[in-house]
Amino acid sequence: MPWLYDKKNKKFVVSQLSDNLKELPIDNIIKIGQKNIKKTIKFIDKKKLNNHFLHTSVNEINKIDDMLDIKSWDELDKSIYHNPVGLWVGYGDYWLQYVKSHIKKPSMWNLFSYVYDIEVTESVLIIKSKQELYYFINKFKNNDKTIKIYNVINWKKVKETYNGLIIIGNDIWNTQMLDKMIISGNESVQEFIDNLIGESWKSNMLLLSEWVRHWETQTGVIWSKNGIKKIKLIKKISFNDSD
Repeated sequence: MPWLYDKKNKKFVVSQLSDNLKELPIDNIIKIGQKNIKKTIKFIDKKKLNNHFLHTSVNEINKIDDMLDIKSWDELDKSIYHNPVGLWVGYGDYWLQYVKSHIKKPSMWNLFSYVYDIEVTESVLIIKSKQELYYFINKFKNNDKTIKIYNVINWKKVKETYNGLIIIGNDIWNTQMLDKMIISGNESVQEFIDNLIGESWKSNMLLLSEWVRHWETQTGVIWSKNGIKKIKLIKKISFNDSD
């Protein structure tokens, strides 16, 4: 989310936020964001929504089609960690817990005003275990002639089969530790891996599943309206009582 510093008035002018937050000192905005995350986590627990798929947004969703994209990521972007485009959801409070721990600066992730409960259709693939993840990778990975470390999954094929993908399961995310080495996926790194271990990397499940780590925690993405059965606004935050 863009946020600009007004040098003259020594304030952060935050765009795309509630009118009450557009011009506030940075310390105030950080506190408001942290408070918002904590209150929303408590709300999810109180309403017993920890097995629901939830989406938070700065702006109210008026037209769901504007948030979906049947295209996969930019084929020219040689990054392992470039995610599919679409409506992203968190499983229960997992995403908010991640934001609470890792995203401190003012952003769309902690200064959202709307929380939605998303009911998905059976056309959205929900991966619930490491075994299911590895099966998915083996089924949808590019062939040995075209596969690259930054282009493991054939997303065109995935999107011809499913309307979304959600990856949950503790046996997956307990192994996706943030202190692992970050791989900058480009041609030079591809060459390094080829020289280091040769063609065998193409069957190494740790390398083939590295793209998952950028999903951060139990989350997923829906890229077609056919993947959404129902969308319901369950919480609206005005920030009127925040300081």
